[in-house]
Amino acid sequence: MPRVVDATRLPVDRRALLGAPPAGREFDPRPPTPTPTDHARLIAALRRLLPAVPVNLAEGPAPGIRLRVLPHSGPGGSPSAGCTACLTCVRTCPESALEMPVTGEVARLREHPARCSGCRACLAACPEGVLVVDRQLRWSDQLGADAAYPLIAVETAVCARCGARFPAAAGRHCAVCAFRIAHPFGSQLPPAADAVRRRALSREAGTDAT
Repeated sequence: MPRVVDATRLPVDRRALLGAPPAGREFDPRPPTPTPTDHARLIAALRRLLPAVPVNLAEGPAPGIRLRVLPHSGPGGSPSAGCTACLTCVRTCPESALEMPVTGEVARLREHPARCSGCRACLAACPEGVLVVDRQLRWSDQLGADAAYPLIAVETAVCARCGARFPAAAGRHCAVCAFRIAHPFGSQLPPAADAVRRRALSREAGTDAT
């Protein structure tokens, strides 16, 4: 039989169950410090040894990569063919090597080469396929200052439906909301329902299409 636990005599501290600090200890509102990745630990160690690193090693190939964005690579150069400021690459990068701050209405994608481990997760995650490798980094690139290099600037607007940012040239709605507005009942209407929709549109237009 399953054991019934008396709620008044729990075998563990209730505060521990709720994730609260032990009694008598103040709660620390600061978020926990993230555990550094292997690449971050490697860079930190090499920076400590920087004066002893030979010049030929500093100019040798490093794990990271410099990125480049292919703007408007799709047919017709439509706004959705280039970077859409969706932040997928920024959220995917395990090293926080990418950022996209917004100033005014312009979103600027920037890369921190000193943090990049060369895992290429951002390239695989980009839904538009516009992120490419520009060149392999050198150790001098990764052991230098943690500078941010601009990749692309996207003029954005706020979606009138969901409030998300998207390329301003695409209209009033982001791609997701535009699709949902065009297909409110799913990705494709059944044939009978689509026929009713077309007849209604024809009546509104003053024609009689079947």
